[in-house]
Formats: sequence, C-alpha cells, structure tokens
Amino acid sequence: SHRVRSSRWGKGIKLDLQLHIPGQGAGQRGQQTLQAGLGDARVKTIILLTALEPNDEVKRLLATSDTPILGVASTEDNNYQRGSLAESTRDIYKMSKSKGSEFLLYDDAGRGSEMLKVKPELEPMLLRWLSDKLQNIPPTVTPDRSLAN
Repeated sequence: SHRVRSSRWGKGIKLDLQLHIPGQGAGQRGQQTLQAGLGDARVKTIILLTALEPNDEVKRLLATSDTPILGVASTEDNNYQRGSLAESTRDIYKMSKSKGSEFLLYDDAGRGSEMLKVKPELEPMLLRWLSDKLQNIPPTVTPDRSLAN
C-alpha cells in the first residue's frame, strides 16, 4: 500500500488515501482484486491495467455493483493460454453495471504496468480518473497547517 498526501482537496486540508496496487499479473490476483473491490462498499473505483476473462463470481459482482471501472489494455497483450487480454478487459467494461465505467485501448502500449512507461500520458489520466471519481466522496479530512502556505 502507498500513502498519498494531497493538498488538491483544499487549502489547509490533508487527505490520506490507502491505495493498494497489486503486482503484475492479470490472472488470479486480478480476479481477487475485482472480487474484493466490487464486493466492498468502501471501494469507490477500480483501475485495471489489462485483465483476464472474469470468473463467475466477478461476473455476478460486475452485474450488481455500481463501482466504476477504468479498464486499460493494449491490442498486442495476449496470454498464450487464454487469448487477448485486451478483449478480456473490454468484456469486463461491457459487463460493468456502472454507467461511469470506461475502457481505453492502445495499439502499442505493452502489457499491464509496462503501459505506464510506454505511454507517459497514461499516468496523468489515471490520476485524473481517481480525482474525478473520489471528489464527490466525503473524505475524512484533518486540518494540516503545513499545507496552508
């Protein structure tokens, strides 16, 4: 997990978020991330950097959860056993009940977190996504006088 400190939320406000970023691997860890995130009301958004075809439990959660998902994939990202991870990620987007979900497809971005290196514009887009999705959430804030200047 990573702690993030941001003054964007207002002068004199400190916001601490706990972000969990699973290691590379769209397989079992990706399924577990989706199951945990979609099944927990405290999770307000999920970002996928490629994913395998969802299992039955994830499909059920996708059909019932309003949690917005941003799926990002690249066309050349293939799993030798399961096929196109771009198509699997698109399928998750299509199955999502949330009207706020989005899908971004690259042609030449690599696999998973490699996309952040190959496509430098992706990181600011992900940060914007988080900012947009979390801005209407009433965060637990504490005054932080060090940010007031």
